[in-house]
Amino acid sequence: MYEIPSPDQLREFLKRNELSGAAAAEIVGVDSRTVRKWTAYNGSANQRAIPWSAWILLQLYIGDLSVDQYRLEVLGAHEAKKGPRSVID
Repeated sequence: MYEIPSPDQLREFLKRNELSGAAAAEIVGVDSRTVRKWTAYNGSANQRAIPWSAWILLQLYIGDLSVDQYRLEVLGAHEAKKGPRSVID
């Protein structure tokens, strides 16, 4: 859940959740050609990894991830690595 999916995993995610590339593009605010690049087969000249933020947005939209889960598990782990925050942060 907290790793960038491979193109195969992203295609499976979209299929499982009945999302077209155009719908996924609208959710994350990109052009549908961008989603095609994210789902292109490995080795394709146009293949690009989905950005972390777009992946999180898709999971939040579908309901695979809640905001509370994200705060606790993802941000919490990140904050734990950084140490305590000061009042100025």
